[in-house]
Amino acid sequence: MTTGNDSTMWVRTVGRQTAGEETVIARNKPVMSCVWFPDSQRFAVSVVEQSVCIYDIAGVVLHEWPLTRPTDICITADGKRLYAVQAEKSVICICVDTGTSAAVYTARWPIASLGFDRHALQLLLSLSAEVILLVDVASKRVVQRFYGHLQGRYIVHSCFCGHEREFVASGSEDNHVYMWKRSSGKLVSTMEGHGGIVSAIAWNSVDGVLATGSDDKGVRVWGDPK
Repeated sequence: MTTGNDSTMWVRTVGRQTAGEETVIARNKPVMSCVWFPDSQRFAVSVVEQSVCIYDIAGVVLHEWPLTRPTDICITADGKRLYAVQAEKSVICICVDTGTSAAVYTARWPIASLGFDRHALQLLLSLSAEVILLVDVASKRVVQRFYGHLQGRYIVHSCFCGHEREFVASGSEDNHVYMWKRSSGKLVSTMEGHGGIVSAIAWNSVDGVLATGSDDKGVRVWGDPK
């Protein structure tokens, strides 16, 4: 699934027998973020200045919630809760089954991206003020902060990594990848190799590797942090 500033989404199949088949979905506003549900039969998108929507793979709208300038979104592993950033600084949680929503956290600075651990007990918020916050969902309090990377003008993502998700990693506007100890906030590694802003990052728990994407048009795969 891909999105862009032309307000169009493409859902393409990648199987051997069905590769190349696609569903094209048009919106009247650009789509900021998209994420699959665990059942691979639905996906959610955030539409600039409008709403968060859930579609099936045929492109049919299943649910839609009006929000104020939604940006990044993520979905829990059981597919029951959807977290979204709205109005730049606020995170809300939407119950997919009932449609009810609740405020989770409001930051002092704009939130560039969000994610959570595998149990959805803690949120990871990358802020434009060059700090990443670890927020406890139940208490709605910041339990750790991570500093050292460069982030101010662009959207830079972060993620949990390590077999026990004991590390936090982030891209950076200085072309590096940074990694911290989750429990202490201590910077443990600065990885060089990209030739442009590192904006995308993801942990592969099956193979135990970290993947990063950069404005240099390259993707790098990093070994398991120790």
